[in-house]
Amino acid sequence: MPYCTQADLLLTMTADELVALADLNEDGTADAAVVTDAITRADSVIDSYLRKRGLDVPLATTPQSVRNASITLTVYLLRQGRNSINEDAQTAYKNIVDWLEDVSNGKATLGFDSDYSEAEPQVGTEHTTQERKFKREDLTKW
Repeated sequence: MPYCTQADLLLTMTADELVALADLNEDGTADAAVVTDAITRADSVIDSYLRKRGLDVPLATTPQSVRNASITLTVYLLRQGRNSINEDAQTAYKNIVDWLEDVSNGKATLGFDSDYSEAEPQVGTEHTTQERKFKREDLTKW
């Protein structure tokens, strides 16, 4: 299951913008195959970072942070196909890649709900007590 859909892309751009990026046969509509290919390639990039983190990919449920990353990378790849990468797209791409790098290195999380865990070792402490050697009443003699 892809991390984003064409409908998700339309939340961040107009239909005309999507047509301009994904209408290779020039029929006035975004080519579904072009959009699907860009989504697949974007998700592949995301999966490579998540796999490095030790997560099973593709994710069964898509956190919003991963959906946002997929949208940004997909738009970047569509722009790349049309040689129309602008400064905003380049900055957004760099920010997503930096975030994915942080996720893969354990510096950032995906924002999973409590039902999910991120395959990290559980670290904890155990507190044990012993009988006190110096009691308060014994210390008053000092």
